[in-house]
Amino acid sequence: MLPILRDSKKACKIHLVVGDRVQSRMSECYEKVEQHTLMLARLHDTCELARSVARLAGVCRQLRQNNSKQTKDMMKSSQLISEVYYLLANVGEGIHSINAVRPHLTFVSEFRVDLVRQCQALLETSLESQNFAQMTIALQSFHNMGILLQQLDALLTACKERLTKATKEALDVHRLSQSPEQATSGGNRSLPGRASLGGGAAFRGNLWASIESLLGSVGTQLTQVVGFEAVMAKRKDTNSHNTFAQIIQQQRKRKSVNGDASDNNDDADVFNNDDSVKSGCGLVESLWLELALMLSRELIAASAQSTFVRQAFEGEYPKLIKMFTTKLEGVDLTKLNLESLETAYVSRSLSRLLDCANLCLTNTPPLQDDVVAVVNVIMSEIRVTESVGDVQLLRKVSRNVAQTVVQLASRSEQTVISAEVPEAIQVIGPANLTQKNNGMALQLLHIFSVQVSSFLASLNCDATAVSVMASSLKQIDATISSCLSPLFGAVGGAIEAILLTMHEEKYDQPATSSGKEVQCSLYMRELNGFLQRVLTEYLTLFPPNATVQGIVREMGSRTIELFFRFVSLVRPVNDGGCLRLAADCTQLEASLTPLKPEAREDAFARRSRALRAFRPLLLLPAEQIAQAHAVGPVIPYSTILQFFFSRAPSEMKSPHDAASWSLQRYSQWLDQHPSEKDRLVLIRGTLDSYLRWVRHNGVKEFPAIYIVINDLLCKAVVNCV
Repeated sequence: MLPILRDSKKACKIHLVVGDRVQSRMSECYEKVEQHTLMLARLHDTCELARSVARLAGVCRQLRQNNSKQTKDMMKSSQLISEVYYLLANVGEGIHSINAVRPHLTFVSEFRVDLVRQCQALLETSLESQNFAQMTIALQSFHNMGILLQQLDALLTACKERLTKATKEALDVHRLSQSPEQATSGGNRSLPGRASLGGGAAFRGNLWASIESLLGSVGTQLTQVVGFEAVMAKRKDTNSHNTFAQIIQQQRKRKSVNGDASDNNDDADVFNNDDSVKSGCGLVESLWLELALMLSRELIAASAQSTFVRQAFEGEYPKLIKMFTTKLEGVDLTKLNLESLETAYVSRSLSRLLDCANLCLTNTPPLQDDVVAVVNVIMSEIRVTESVGDVQLLRKVSRNVAQTVVQLASRSEQTVISAEVPEAIQVIGPANLTQKNNGMALQLLHIFSVQVSSFLASLNCDATAVSVMASSLKQIDATISSCLSPLFGAVGGAIEAILLTMHEEKYDQPATSSGKEVQCSLYMRELNGFLQRVLTEYLTLFPPNATVQGIVREMGSRTIELFFRFVSLVRPVNDGGCLRLAADCTQLEASLTPLKPEAREDAFARRSRALRAFRPLLLLPAEQIAQAHAVGPVIPYSTILQFFFSRAPSEMKSPHDAASWSLQRYSQWLDQHPSEKDRLVLIRGTLDSYLRWVRHNGVKEFPAIYIVINDLLCKAVVNCV
């Protein structure tokens, strides 16, 4: 066993010696290979550096050749500059230590600065002339040099700074206060013996001229940017074939994500194709947003610093907005924040309108010139505001107009129309001076409403503003109605009093057989005369508008209603009395004919048809009356049922007698219960009362009229359910 172990140990030692010899030889080979590899790498870097230096020298030679030409190719120069910086980025910092390269690098740096300056000048001139080809050259050159986003931001910043400075100069009160001689002399001090313009007409003229010139500059700048943005949205980069708008959009996204403004032209395929990129990069919108904030800030500041400027802006705010809409057509003016100036102008407008309205109708008698003055002020305020084109301002002024209309109507009702004075509502004699003055006031209100309505119809502006003003005119109609209500209430009371007197006449006298035409009753003659006096003495005082016509038609409807009410309660009535009542119907219809009952479908027209249908029924027996087609659809069941009581024996009392009511109280109850169902219930109670009387007195047979009344009442109850 030991010999075997000794042999194995000896073999291991031999193998270790062989391994050490192999390792030594391999290490020598590896070191030689490593040295040669390092030498090759240095040789390769030297070759690359030599090629880069040669290429740099060649590029510089091309730049000098291009620079020596009369027409410099900026796009080619920018490409060469881009190539130089690409070479420098790939070679490393070692190239800067080569003495032969330093002059080239200095030349490239200076050439790049000069090229950027030339491109900036080209872009500015192309913006002024709207030369799209030159804009494209400048954009492509900036993009080749990797400074497109930087130059675009610089362009917009310069534009904003230039317009901000121009705005401050345009609103400089000291400059505006100078006379033309002082302005041309360039002096800052006032000349001896010359007064400052202050806040006079010349100052305002200078102010508005300065603002107009400023807004013209703003409009010109925005127009240039619109063309510039259109070029960016259409023209494409020669390498990536993406529009410059897409390139800017993507670079802004990268800047927001990475926190730096990387302007590499690589990876063009990562551009998205959403609509916002296709439509441009929003230069006009962003520029106008900042300009609107700046203009709003400077205008508000100028008005706060100078009383004269504030008075001009607040007093002629529409003129200011008109300049914006004229000089900056198509711009979103809602971005302006001139709310304080607008509020002040709207407040002044309201004061002008209300002052004129408060002076209106203060004379006795009222003067039409007062109303015309209010209309003229309203038309002036609306026309000035409408010409501006600012919808929100127009709506605010329209609310002022609506408030003025309400104020005028309220003032008319409170100070002109004196309904509490007895002379204002008397209807016994001719119209007195108070009523004539009131009628004239209402006529003027009607004229005001007609003129304003005609003016509103001629407007071609915001429908909401017109609707607000048109709705306020309803207050005029409401005022006329409330002012006429007391007078026509007195007329209705007089009509009711006259109709009540029919119960003082006799309708059970035998008819005359002389063949003469039956004359109407005395009360009807009095009523006819009264209605004629109302139409000629009172109705002519008031305007012939729909409101007055409606009130008059209500009066006519009420007259027929009261006539039916009291005629149906007259008893006893014989054939001669029925002839007189028929003549009364004819006379009443003739008296109300001037009111044109059939002019439109309303209660007056329906009751007029009922009056015509009622006249022939007076001459028929009760049985035929109950079967008439007009009973129910045209003439109320309750009216016919009440009329049947007049043909009944005295033991069968009328509804008001059965309830122990006077005619006046019964009339009030009917006014309080217009429902036909309630009236039929009362009549049913009257019949039940008569039925109890019959049973109490042992009457064996009902009168024929009772059967007719009971049958018609049952029919009425069924039809009125």
